[in-house]
Amino acid sequence: RHPLVSCNDTLEVPSIMNDWKLNPNEVRKTALSLGSCREVAVKTSSVISFLTGQDHQGNKETLAKVNIYCDTGTVAVCRVLEGQVRQTFRRNITSLDAVKRLLRNPPGL
Repeated sequence: RHPLVSCNDTLEVPSIMNDWKLNPNEVRKTALSLGSCREVAVKTSSVISFLTGQDHQGNKETLAKVNIYCDTGTVAVCRVLEGQVRQTFRRNITSLDAVKRLLRNPPGL
């Protein structure tokens, strides 16, 4: 089991991560530079999760949880719409600019 990781932690990058499509430390720096997302603790080092969007006057449909799978470059966006969890996936992302765009403006579902 891996310990919970928070956005203030800088991880030592093991050699296995050299084959990953995204560097977890760089993803965290990118997310923190936005100021509009908050990291959610997870139990694995290959996934980083953020809560983004704002709850405007009780409208929770603007909130999104964005899971970034650093090993595969997959970004999953989860939202609760009309009481149902819905997700979209973007695969093979290797650019921090693409990560920044998805965190700043997660796709609608």
